[in-house]
Amino acid sequence: MAHSDTIKSANLSKTKALRFGAALATVIGQGTSFALSIVYLYRRREMFHFDFRPESFRPDAHTMGRLVGLGIPMSIQSMSVNLSKTVLMS
Repeated sequence: MAHSDTIKSANLSKTKALRFGAALATVIGQGTSFALSIVYLYRRREMFHFDFRPESFRPDAHTMGRLVGLGIPMSIQSMSVNLSKTVLMS
C-alpha cells in the first residue's frame, strides 16, 4: 500500500505543477498582450484620438447610454436562450 500512496502523491504533485504552469502561462500571456496593446495604442494615439490623460478615461454619457441601450436587449436575448437550453436539458 505504501508504494501506491507514493505514486498517488507523485501524480498529485504533477497535477499541481501542471495547473500552476498553465496558470502562470495564462498570466504571462495576458500581461504580454496588455503591454503590447498599450504600446500599440500609444504609438497610434493620434489615429485613435486618445492621449492617455486621466480625463480620457472618463466615460462619455452619450456613449454609455448607447452601450447600455444595446447591452440590455442583448443580455435579455442571451438569458432567454440559456434559460431555454437549461429547460430542454433538464
